Amino acid sequence: MRPRARTDRIQRGIYPELIISPEVQPVNDYVYPAKKIAVAMSGGVDSSVAALLLRDQGYDIVGVTMKLQNNCSFADSAVRDAKKVADYLCIPHFEIDLSDNFSNTVIKSFCSEYMQGRTPNPCIICNPLIKFGALFDHVKTIRGADMIATGHYARIEYGNVCRLLKGVDYTKDQSYFLSRLTPGQLAVSIFPLGKYTKPEVVSIALSKKLPVAGRPESQEICFVPGGDYAEFVMASKVATAKPGDIVDINGRKLGLHRGLPYYTIGQRRNIGVALGKPQYVIDIISETNTLVIGDDDLLFHIGVRAVNLNCLNPQGFPAGKHLLARIRYRHGESSGYILSYADDKLEFVFDQPQRAITAGQQLVIYDDDVVVGAGFIESHFQ
Repeated sequence: MRPRARTDRIQRGIYPELIISPEVQPVNDYVYPAKKIAVAMSGGVDSSVAALLLRDQGYDIVGVTMKLQNNCSFADSAVRDAKKVADYLCIPHFEIDLSDNFSNTVIKSFCSEYMQGRTPNPCIICNPLIKFGALFDHVKTIRGADMIATGHYARIEYGNVCRLLKGVDYTKDQSYFLSRLTPGQLAVSIFPLGKYTKPEVVSIALSKKLPVAGRPESQEICFVPGGDYAEFVMASKVATAKPGDIVDINGRKLGLHRGLPYYTIGQRRNIGVALGKPQYVIDIISETNTLVIGDDDLLFHIGVRAVNLNCLNPQGFPAGKHLLARIRYRHGESSGYILSYADDKLEFVFDQPQRAITAGQQLVIYDDDVVVGAGFIESHFQ
């Protein structure tokens, strides 16, 4: 669909969740201590509005777009759209080639995790290592930037130790993806959209006639535009996936699976075994190349273990205090408490059992709106 057509449909109210107001007044209650701000521009509406807001607040900004893959039409389109917006805003724009770095860190880790029976979230790795790591190092050294801004829906409370907070639009909050940033990285980061809702951001883009105002929002992983993660992993040649046994919880063999990357915890479709009732993937055992399936009630567990922790609370993880936690991005927060915390490992117990706790995903812990910290899910317990 052409962007203008989608814009017209939004304005006519066909997308009722986007309530477009005639004008949204910019939120400007913090003065950033920066002479120059680099804005990471993806070519989408959110990062474009972030650049617009900072420009209109009088900051010296430069647009930068990461080149993460070679010979990728999806990525090339993003660069063209970002350049188009930068030209419209009359700001300089640069494409920065981070493809080797991205491939050696994010993509390699993504494929390796799938091969080991885990289900990773690549944005969790990309943000601290690439976007707020390698990209900021480049723009700081080459372009003289003091801070970096993105279109994430999250907030930062600046101080001696910076704190990460949820965005005010809880339906779009992206603090989950930013939970592995360090306080030092937060201190040089800006999230201009944190105090806006998504409808307000769309309204700003339309009222300012940004070239990408009608661009549909992508829900895909940027380096897997087709959304077929398993085929991407199998084609990566990081390792060779082999068929293996499908068993029930008693170890009884029920069939053969195609290869572990094709499955994730909680999956029901395309398992390849018909038992006359719904069956779900309840465990993936990479050591024996085995897929364990069972009834839905076997997917629920009360506790989760996380490792490789990133703590954003100066006092550490508060054991015993009632908190909120999320076991994946598209999973509601649930209340509970930290049972134990030592040696870079944490155990969190929920008030109610959680469904499909998945190794490789990120456990993010909140104290109300504030991110306490995060860790990679290792396992679950009853």
